[in-house]
Amino acid sequence: MSLKTIANNTTTALLTLSVLVFCWVLYNYGMEYRADCPQRDLTVDIQPNTDTHVNTLRLALSRKELRLNNILKELREANEKLAAAKLANAKFEDQIQAQSELIQFQSSIVPDELAMLHTIPRLPFPEPRSDTARLVSKELINNLKVGKSPANEIPSWISKFCPEVIEHFNAFPLFANMPEADEISVTIGPMKGHVVPIQSSEYAIRTTCELKVGRQVAAQVGSPYYIYAGTQLGGILHAGPIPWDDDADVAIPVEYKKRFVDACNSFTIPDTTLDEAVVKCVETGFGVKLMVVDRKSQVHAKYGWSSPFVDVFLMDEVNGTVRELHANATHGREMDVDHETLSVREDGLAAFKVYPSHEFYPVRPYYYGGLVLQGPSISLATNRYNLRVCRMGVWNHHFEISAASGIDGQLLDCEFMAQYLPFVQHTVSEVDGDIAYSRLSINGTDGLIHYYNARTNQLGVVGRDGHTTRIA
Repeated sequence: MSLKTIANNTTTALLTLSVLVFCWVLYNYGMEYRADCPQRDLTVDIQPNTDTHVNTLRLALSRKELRLNNILKELREANEKLAAAKLANAKFEDQIQAQSELIQFQSSIVPDELAMLHTIPRLPFPEPRSDTARLVSKELINNLKVGKSPANEIPSWISKFCPEVIEHFNAFPLFANMPEADEISVTIGPMKGHVVPIQSSEYAIRTTCELKVGRQVAAQVGSPYYIYAGTQLGGILHAGPIPWDDDADVAIPVEYKKRFVDACNSFTIPDTTLDEAVVKCVETGFGVKLMVVDRKSQVHAKYGWSSPFVDVFLMDEVNGTVRELHANATHGREMDVDHETLSVREDGLAAFKVYPSHEFYPVRPYYYGGLVLQGPSISLATNRYNLRVCRMGVWNHHFEISAASGIDGQLLDCEFMAQYLPFVQHTVSEVDGDIAYSRLSINGTDGLIHYYNARTNQLGVVGRDGHTTRIA
């Protein structure tokens, strides 16, 4: 064989080998070009190597995925720790801020004055206007007694949602017994033959806890929420419900009514099942009635609500006045409305009571049955009521029946009742006229101190050790 032939054969072999190598590379790294390569030879020669390479790549990829998942897990754990640290730091800062405010607020009171409040005698009330007032007062105390509510009578939803309310009424109980629908407790005066409208300790716990429910509902929709009328008066005179009144009153701006009712009827008391309690709101001609219905509620099918309940009055503010609004027709009787003064709104509500705005505002906090609730200025109550007179209402809300003959409720002997039931005595600081002290006590012994700073619009509650336990 000539050298030329050998050279040609060698060249051909090298070219063939080059093509095979090139096609192998394309087969592994350029799959789209495989059609141009000799398939038969490649299938036999390189398939085993291809499988090994793919398996190696898959193993490497699995390891990288595992490592990536571990890194992501570490990042999530780090973020959770960071979030927990931020939350703990925020809580710590809030505690520091609260403690600082507490110290600053407590420094505004005079320790000597605070200590004196526990020792000064209770100021007497004026003599009753009639002997009947003293006799009726004695009958109420003798027939209904005064005492704490047994723990087994308190519904479970209240025990979980309002422990501070229970604690308050254990320390400052009201009547021990609630009259039945046919039980007559008074034998003289305009209440004779009627079921008196009073609050037992258990009933007071329920109404006060309902006030807390209402506050939560109002907060959900961003509505102001003020104790009002008899409930504000009770906060001033008794630091809780008036013992001889059996409902609760609050006020909200009228523009929040629909949102309040919707939120109320979908509200669930925390840690409570619907079998334990259902929160319900019913619209009425006077506003809204809020109630928590449980197995002990007094249901009034005729009206569509149950007792106890909270009357939620609707307010608006026009031309420097705050107006309590009612439906234009109430109990089938048209209200006497002065249309020239725009007392009737476009939505059909009419101004039932009108107050100067400067009497209603500024609102302030009140201690009420273990809670701290916002309410109108004290001047609203002092201009509307005689705070030195104790008078029963003429309607029993528990049974929705008349509680008196005539239009006037029975006068009671405040001085006699203060020996058995909680009353508040107010004292203005002799050092700082913006500080007002209030001592809640029964017959002037010991008691609970709270004080109000008009400059900061804050209320402090003082424990028995003389230290402020909370402010609001």
